[in-house]
Amino acid sequence: MTDLPPALHCYRHQLERAVTADRSRRRRGTRLGAVAAVLALIALVVNLVPGGGSDRRLAGVTPASAVERAAAALARDDDAILHVHMLGRQYEDGRPDIHWQNEFWVGRAGRRSIERSPDGRVVETAQAGRFDQLWDGERVLEARSPAPGSTPAPNEEFREQVVGELRSGKARVAGHVRRGGRDALRIVMGGGATYIVDARTYDPIELRTRGTGGGTVLRFVAYERLPVTDATRRLLSIAAQHGDAPVVRDAAAYRAAVAKAFPNG
Repeated sequence: MTDLPPALHCYRHQLERAVTADRSRRRRGTRLGAVAAVLALIALVVNLVPGGGSDRRLAGVTPASAVERAAAALARDDDAILHVHMLGRQYEDGRPDIHWQNEFWVGRAGRRSIERSPDGRVVETAQAGRFDQLWDGERVLEARSPAPGSTPAPNEEFREQVVGELRSGKARVAGHVRRGGRDALRIVMGGGATYIVDARTYDPIELRTRGTGGGTVLRFVAYERLPVTDATRRLLSIAAQHGDAPVVRDAAAYRAAVAKAFPNG
């Protein structure tokens, strides 16, 4: 299996789930290592700072290198709702590409996500306070989290590890590129991962990895920090997004719906 950058190891299991629908018709082998960065970057953007231009957010590191600014742009701030829509592509020499999407909204009051897996399944989930939720097409099924707050969010672990990669002394800027009409910087990190950020704001634009015979590309279709208002808080609620659908607190029904939505765990 291709070695991963250290910052990506804690998210290997998420990628295995993302491509599990394709498991029956492909050999995983070395290809899995090439993919292992992709859904991990969800965690990275969950903790990016809200609002404002690069001068306000990065004043504390002026003057600074681009790598230092990219690390500073990951500083945590809960006073915003972050909306991200990402497209993932896994490729392997001689085989069809695998595509998936993830869109999510994250704020202090909770989080909601919509996952579109490689096999076409769409699953909408949320976390609201002490409860986990899932949309079953008619209602919001809800169950109390087994131990809310007892385990650090994996996004926080990932954020710290990525900042560590950027501040390791090994990351370097490898020039300017154009992405979506924007001037961007190409940063090469450990393990051969390439992190592309906006040259003005240092927001993420793309993550590329390359492994034995294949690799991955994660592209940000939408990336925006929203002020916290009554309207944006509704983006965190599954019920609010489905005509104020009923919320049913039923642990058994919730577990059954989760098993159906994620048959491979």
